[in-house]
Amino acid sequence: MVRNLANRRHPDAVKLSRISGAIFNGTGIILSLLYLLIAKIFGFTYIPGWIALAVFCMLFILFTWLIPTLSYRRFAYEVFEQEIEIQSGIFFIHNVLVPMIRVQHVEMESGPFMRKYGLAAVTVVTAASRHKISGLKSEDARRLQSQIAILARVKDDDDE
Repeated sequence: MVRNLANRRHPDAVKLSRISGAIFNGTGIILSLLYLLIAKIFGFTYIPGWIALAVFCMLFILFTWLIPTLSYRRFAYEVFEQEIEIQSGIFFIHNVLVPMIRVQHVEMESGPFMRKYGLAAVTVVTAASRHKISGLKSEDARRLQSQIAILARVKDDDDE
């Protein structure tokens, strides 16, 4: 049974994803241009530099504009009394049901870029896997962490 999941990431998660993609692929573009400069100075072949530049330019467009928007639209989650349902994916949609009785602990994390936008991620840990719900406002993430911990009857990491 496919349910309509109501909870989504915060729109600032798209900005953060775009910034991350721009930094990573921008670095690749700069390194490609640096190779082309070194190739000109030392007489190396330009082919690897042009190939790398073309690839990183395409990836820049893909991971700065297309992927963040599609990922935002496709990601959703819902916490029920007996389970957590997480839907993700871009081309292939994955639906994961995590039974509350399998939850061992719940983690909340926020890196420097996430903190700049007031975002955080909640990770639900079971014996077999980890399920991340990222791109939430910090207050919402803390509430979600507490809600899951209560429903799963686990101790909060902050309580230890």
